[in-house]
Amino acid sequence: YWLEQWFLYFKELLSLKTNLDNCYLINIDKFCNNQNYQKDLLKKLNISEKTSFTLYYKKKIVEENFDKILFQKCKKLYIDLENN
Repeated sequence: YWLEQWFLYFKELLSLKTNLDNCYLINIDKFCNNQNYQKDLLKKLNISEKTSFTLYYKKKIVEENFDKILFQKCKKLYIDLENN
């Protein structure tokens, strides 16, 4: 259920993004682990690099059964999101 909801939500968001000039999709993995990504995002948002924040990120491994075909669709969508 959650995977389907993820797919539907981000598919819709990606379709709307072309109409939303001020919408930035943030890759949480990159944001938490890549300072250059953080700096680039802050620059896009016109936020001073002196802004201080602490990031806590815990990657959870899901071990429940899920639809493998849907999972492949989600992986493709994730790549599409990264490229936008």
